Amino acid sequence: MTFSASLDWESLSETLPMKPDYIGDLVIGVVSAMVDTEYSRLPLQGTTKRENVLEQRKTYSCQGLSASNPVTNTELNCRLREDSFQLRIDSGDWFTFTFSAKTGGYRNLIDTNTGQPHKTEIYTGSIQTVKVMQFQFDFEDPVHCNSSCPSQPDLEVEKDITKSPIIARWSGWSDAFSGVADYTLEVFKLQPNRHSKILEEPDPLGPVVMYRMNHTNSSNVFTKTHTPSEPGMYSLILETRDVANNSIYVRRFVLYDPVSAISVSNNHRLFVSSAEADTGHNWQSWYGNATGGRTYIDITWKDYFLNKLHEDNYFLNSISPYPDQLDDGGRRGEGYKKILPQFEDNEGERQTAKIPNARGIVRFDTVTNYANDGGSSLANPPSSWRTLDGIKDGDTEYFDRGAIGDGSTAKVWVRAYDAMGNTKIESTLVHFDMSQPDVLTEPSIQTNIENGTFPFSSRINVACEDEHSGVYKIHWRLRMANNRSFVKMEGDAINPVQGDDCNRECYRTNIGERYNYSIEFDINHCWMRVPKENLETQVMELEMEILNSAMLSRIRVLTISSIRSYSGIEDYFGPMHIRMTRQSETGVSLSWDHAPSCYARDTILVVVVMPDNSTKTLRADKDADRFDITGLVAATRYPIQLYTVYIIDDEQGETIDSRVSNYVIETAKPPKSSGLSGGAIAGIVIVILLLIVIAIGVVLLWRTGKLTVLLERIRSRRDGEEAPSNGFSRTEMRENGHKIRGVENKTYSRSFNDDMIYYGEVDLASKPWALSRKDLSLEQEIKSGRFATIYRAKMFSRQHSDADTVVIKALKNNYSEMDLTLMKAKINFYGSEVGNHPNILKFIGAVDDIPMGPFMVLEYCENGTMKDYLTSKKDHVDEQVHERLFKFAFDVCKGMEFLASKKIVHRRLAARNILLTFLYEVKISGFGPVPNEEKDSEKGEKIPVKWLPPECIETRTTLDATEKTDVWSFGIVLWEIFTIGETPFADVRSANLLPHLKKGERPPAPEYADQKMYGTMKKCWHETPKKRPSFAKIRAELETLFVSKGSDEFYYDSKFIYDNNN
Repeated sequence: MTFSASLDWESLSETLPMKPDYIGDLVIGVVSAMVDTEYSRLPLQGTTKRENVLEQRKTYSCQGLSASNPVTNTELNCRLREDSFQLRIDSGDWFTFTFSAKTGGYRNLIDTNTGQPHKTEIYTGSIQTVKVMQFQFDFEDPVHCNSSCPSQPDLEVEKDITKSPIIARWSGWSDAFSGVADYTLEVFKLQPNRHSKILEEPDPLGPVVMYRMNHTNSSNVFTKTHTPSEPGMYSLILETRDVANNSIYVRRFVLYDPVSAISVSNNHRLFVSSAEADTGHNWQSWYGNATGGRTYIDITWKDYFLNKLHEDNYFLNSISPYPDQLDDGGRRGEGYKKILPQFEDNEGERQTAKIPNARGIVRFDTVTNYANDGGSSLANPPSSWRTLDGIKDGDTEYFDRGAIGDGSTAKVWVRAYDAMGNTKIESTLVHFDMSQPDVLTEPSIQTNIENGTFPFSSRINVACEDEHSGVYKIHWRLRMANNRSFVKMEGDAINPVQGDDCNRECYRTNIGERYNYSIEFDINHCWMRVPKENLETQVMELEMEILNSAMLSRIRVLTISSIRSYSGIEDYFGPMHIRMTRQSETGVSLSWDHAPSCYARDTILVVVVMPDNSTKTLRADKDADRFDITGLVAATRYPIQLYTVYIIDDEQGETIDSRVSNYVIETAKPPKSSGLSGGAIAGIVIVILLLIVIAIGVVLLWRTGKLTVLLERIRSRRDGEEAPSNGFSRTEMRENGHKIRGVENKTYSRSFNDDMIYYGEVDLASKPWALSRKDLSLEQEIKSGRFATIYRAKMFSRQHSDADTVVIKALKNNYSEMDLTLMKAKINFYGSEVGNHPNILKFIGAVDDIPMGPFMVLEYCENGTMKDYLTSKKDHVDEQVHERLFKFAFDVCKGMEFLASKKIVHRRLAARNILLTFLYEVKISGFGPVPNEEKDSEKGEKIPVKWLPPECIETRTTLDATEKTDVWSFGIVLWEIFTIGETPFADVRSANLLPHLKKGERPPAPEYADQKMYGTMKKCWHETPKKRPSFAKIRAELETLFVSKGSDEFYYDSKFIYDNNN
């Protein structure tokens, strides 16, 4: 053991009288110093006197001190060392140091006669100083009296769930050795962990506020009040510190919230789930225990009640243990600031454990009542509330035998509590109907009606009533009479609730709703198609299930025979509303509307009667609604006949020609010639004279040898300018052996069919995305449509050192002014409106080329359409492909969210309009400006029926399409992705799709989609557009399936996707 002793003393030299002449030097100081040590321990058990450890009583002398060498400074430092100290020091041990020092010194006497030193006299004084210092050791933390003082808390809060300021109090702390010095109260605002959402102190050493109080008496109660600045979950940590700097820590939790309240969700309901879903869960028939005769109802309120503040901030989640903190580098070591288990918060309402809750609700009470007046007397809840065990999202109530009957109404009240004691009461009604509806007149049929729901319609009429719940609908099935399991078509005829003005033709139910007696619905004759040889003998049955609002029913069957007599069965109409849309000297353009039919079209025949009475038969596509006839003689009338060829037997391929549709066309007259005017003759003479002058000049240049030099310069300049655009013109491509024809390129392997839209005139040369045609070189034609041709091309850098593969979309040869305007409009739309996004096909720029017309330069996608990729993997779905499907879904959503943010509606979203790069990056294409309403009203808009929602199919146009239209289509695209390229509604004809969707039919869950992904699809397919989610919301939901790598790359987070665009 090594220790240093330091003694401050006051010199006496200043109090001595003046030295006489015979004294030379006079030095007085400390001439000896000693330290006596004594070590003692706590008294032995049964005694009161401390135990002195004798072997450790020692006296140490400071070396180097003597009367001839006194220390004259006012501070004496003495360093002592003891190597044999072997005792263990414990709390309560004392070290006593007794310091003593003696003064003295010397003086030199001088012979006054000679002035020489005479002698030195030594002086040892009797003055001795004694000082005692004692060190008391304390290694123990302060302690609390605990169970011996129940009224003195180590740390408690008055209310640990409170709307009032936080009041903390503590008492009963002591320290036997050194005594309690002070208290420090720290207040932390807890935050949820970013990943686990467990609450924790975000900065364990950074409280929002800290209070310090000195200790006075262990029996005193210390109190501190704190008012947080905002609602939240708070922790309080009390540090009790003794004089020896030992500390103990106690932790308590408080939920402080003076502002929140319980609300209800707009996206969820409180309803009677045992009631019928078709009628809004408002009606129920008997449901219960046959033995006891009770009637039961099931109530559901999942996710309906919520405390949004508590839910969003995770106030009721579990709380993480306090992480050990601080390091003094000594005995206490690392992490000496810790919360011992006995001082963690395990009391009160808010502890470390999670408070069980549902969206911030901690308790539910229910109560029920019933009446037979439609519920008008059930205004207030009874007082017999029943508290449910645990946190539930529903309950079952029952009524005793005989209490509930036809026309009865039950009301259920649910009272929700949050942790703060706030409450909210909501209620729901359910009506009861235990009997079947009544059929007043048997079903009848009115055949071959005009202006029906379908082009070929008959109308069914049934009179029925139900005095309790009303007749809600008729579910009908059209089937073969000789094979009743073969249902040709089925659907629902809804009988909606009528207004108060419906009197004579309506009846009123017990709850005051009005319904029509008569229910009518139309059937489509095309549903009754049978092979031609069976038309005479085949009999159909229309089974009608008449259902009331409680879904109790009666069955009626109507027999339908003589199928041949129904319109449309043997009607084959040709094109109708034929019109001539363009006229020239050598040709015309025709447009027409397709006639309604029960049969699929095979082709359109156009027969032209020539002037010599011979005929020329032309063939148009089955879906064509316009046709160009060329090679005609000017100012001539031509009778024409149009036929539609129908397929009447799909299996045998048997066809039949429609009735003829006659029309007469007439070509334009040639312009009249009026001869040459005098001005024209003069102009011709001037041109001839100029040619003569030019010829003379050429001869002179040739004779002087300058012509060769001039031609060489022109050739060199032309070669330098034209070199980068090798093979650019269509003529040069033919001469160089390029084949200008459609090739099977998987990048654009669909038929190319542009929408004709007008978007305004534009000057391309002034735009920032204008490109030079000298930087582009065509390579190969990919696809050709009625409006434009697509080429693969190379785009060179400015220095022509390297080149990228791109796509060029150019006008076809002999384009019209309308085509020119349209192409400029498309270019302007992509350049000015769309913008850039990683999942949108990139518009690189445009060229205003005189021979070819303006054309677009687009990103090249090596892996073709998503549709082609999916179908190619149909039988090869391995883990990599499965992983890629989820990435496709997420990327398409991100691209569509971008278009929606630009107020752009796609209208044609499908897997065939989505391209893939060589890295399998998604690129959405196929969209354009808004269709022109006037033009589309003339020729009809072609719409992709099976990708569009019911509202567009019903109006047969996408003019009013919105983002929610694209959301429906996105759901279909998801279905295409996870069925590996299957066609949606493959077994439903397009004409039958609308009633199919109206009755709630949707595509089944795909094989490779999980429940969450299929749930997203079903949300997209909600019949009401406003209830479909936005792309931003879908992206947020799908994003939860992925984790970010820290850039724009995402990885699927459910053991599916882990690659990065492999």
